[in-house]
Amino acid sequence: MTKCFLSPHEIATLIVVDTAPDQIQHADADAISLLRAELVKLLPAVFGRIRLTTTWKGRELLRRFGLFTNASSFTNASDSEAFEGY
Repeated sequence: MTKCFLSPHEIATLIVVDTAPDQIQHADADAISLLRAELVKLLPAVFGRIRLTTTWKGRELLRRFGLFTNASSFTNASDSEAFEGY
């Protein structure tokens, strides 16, 4: 596993994806970095719009930062990723 460092912009983008995902475009440079780090993932297009959502790893990272605010997304049953640590 490769450890990565997140910029303040990437951390802010992760928070926005978790709390207000419609505010971030999936082609945003910071969103692409988060996709590569597997902290966010793309959801299938609904009404022609692709959405981002935080992965289990992304939510766990926010929780460890003390920034986790979206409790409903933490119980997403479709997430089966195992957190390997950051």
